[in-house]
Amino acid sequence: MNRVSLGAAVLGVVLLLFASEAIEPKKVKIAEISEAMEGTPITVDARVVSRGERNGTIFLRLYDGTAGIKAVLFRPDERQREIIGKGFASFEGKVQVYREELEIVVERVGEWE
Repeated sequence: MNRVSLGAAVLGVVLLLFASEAIEPKKVKIAEISEAMEGTPITVDARVVSRGERNGTIFLRLYDGTAGIKAVLFRPDERQREIIGKGFASFEGKVQVYREELEIVVERVGEWE
């Protein structure tokens, strides 16, 4: 009985992990982002207004014509750096509140289509 319960629990966790990976981020305008969206996967197309880097982390200020927001990208690869350098990109990540301010923790950077 215990093995069946343990097996079911492990299977459930594995299925949840696969389901969370399959969730498509919602494409939004920066002005639509709110604290209620904390932890929500999103995508924004935006212009890079400012950029800084410290210890391998890139800190960005993004603007999409509706509003601006801070974004952070941990351990970017060369392709992500190249895309950001163009000044316009599509940023996929999760909304978080950091020091009482909204920001996007960027997980993927893509070409702005």
